[in-house]
Amino acid sequence: MLVYQMLMNFLQEKCVQYWPDAVNDPMVLHNYQLTMTKEKENTLFVYRLITISNNKDTSQTERSIHHFHFTQWPDHGVPDSIQLVHFYRKVKLEDCDQLGPMVVHCSAGVGRTGTFIAIDALYEHGKKVNYVNVMEYVQMMRKDRMNMIQTPGYREESRFFVTQCPMKDTVVDFYTMIYDHNSRIIVLLDQVNPNAKLWLGRPETLVIDDFKIQQEEDHTMDKLKIALKYKKQQDKGLINVFTTSDWQGVALPSTKLMVDFLKSVISCWKSLRCPITVVCRNEQQHYDDIPIENENTYMTHPTSNDNDRTNTSFVNYNLTPYGTATQSSHYKGTFGRPENAIHPPISNKWSGNICTHIIVDRSSTPADWWMFQFSFGSAYITNITIYYREGLARRMDGFKLCVTNTSITPPDNDACYEDPAPGLPNIIQTIPFNQLGKYVIYYDDKGSTEQNGRKDSPVVELCYVAINGCQQSFWGSNCSTTCADNCIEGNCFPGNGSCVWGCDPTNCLNNVCNRDTAICTDGCKKGRTGNHCNKCKSLYIQ
Repeated sequence: MLVYQMLMNFLQEKCVQYWPDAVNDPMVLHNYQLTMTKEKENTLFVYRLITISNNKDTSQTERSIHHFHFTQWPDHGVPDSIQLVHFYRKVKLEDCDQLGPMVVHCSAGVGRTGTFIAIDALYEHGKKVNYVNVMEYVQMMRKDRMNMIQTPGYREESRFFVTQCPMKDTVVDFYTMIYDHNSRIIVLLDQVNPNAKLWLGRPETLVIDDFKIQQEEDHTMDKLKIALKYKKQQDKGLINVFTTSDWQGVALPSTKLMVDFLKSVISCWKSLRCPITVVCRNEQQHYDDIPIENENTYMTHPTSNDNDRTNTSFVNYNLTPYGTATQSSHYKGTFGRPENAIHPPISNKWSGNICTHIIVDRSSTPADWWMFQFSFGSAYITNITIYYREGLARRMDGFKLCVTNTSITPPDNDACYEDPAPGLPNIIQTIPFNQLGKYVIYYDDKGSTEQNGRKDSPVVELCYVAINGCQQSFWGSNCSTTCADNCIEGNCFPGNGSCVWGCDPTNCLNNVCNRDTAICTDGCKKGRTGNHCNKCKSLYIQ
């Protein structure tokens, strides 16, 4: 048996009909005869059971094909997500031996086909590793599928620069990037660090190394212009700065405000056609504002961990006290031991009794690692803050931080955030994860370039690692609320308690439940009660 899927509306005349017109009305194609033995039309798709036989070679066994024809995908549009998922589930639930491969097609075999393949691959992979990474899989598909991306923006290089608010000693790097890439639009989504001013009030001039920055115009509270001049150039470049004071903390601003704000930025970009620099305190928080179709984007945030978990907010409940730490090697006594990174004080001030210290001989060991294991099994980790040894960011350069379900080293890159190039990392940084795991692994196989120019072996000096999130099956600000019983595998997002992988409708009437809240929206099956139908009615005998 073979499962065959068609993801287009036949009425669009982009595909020649290749199945019989009616049930039991044979269709002959060269040596093959096709007979449709069953046809059932639903509101979303048409199901057909087709048998195929070889008229020239009767010794070949007759085969059956399950044909699913999705009819609700609008031309040059997107389908309803619930309808598409419902269709996918119907296909997966079809009882067949699946001896041959599943065949998926649309008209061009690109967009709709790629979408269905991605859904299937991510779902199957997610069941095995307990997380999905949409962006990473799409990028992988782009390497193997011709013409998969047809969006014009895909070919526009360096369309966005996404970075965190500069520190005092990185302001010059910030303006170097602006100058070198001719970015004349800055979108500032957070308050500027008071110790790292980007410009001064009129008519003062801010001098930073070889740059002079002066405020030229102040149109409104949310827009101003600054002039950037490099000492070796006579001309100055005008930069449009867009700011918003209404996006504070984790609370989202009003939709109207953000739409108006975005329209202003787009209007400016249409006249300048230059890269846009987006600046915020934590660049990952605002990542969803950047179009995913543009792969050629300079980003300083963890692209490998932009998991499909955007409906949760950070829960900064520190889980570090609930586990143990090990490392690849350590000195005698208390100097540089692995547990130093999980015990107070929370600081990056160096001390052999406060920080870890791991150094390897490259001739015998290629990498250093530090590993944390939860004492209670698994946790849903929202973010991890690293406090590295003060003044030695060069030793962090190129590190990996991973959330995994195994203690194997080197860890699987799919579960890791890798320090991006160029530039040295911040010695204190918060890295979003939003994934389930049993272990946290800091891994370094790059080594560092020391002040004397010598390439040295990897050195790991972690002074504290704050692992934030909740124990598996719990959520809330202090992780004391239990996830709904019928969240699949008991997993819910720590920020709002919604189910990570949807809900189990076994006890729900019509097998329907809300995938986020796990509530049985149509009621309970006989003998069951409660919002989640997980309680038995009194005196009920089945």
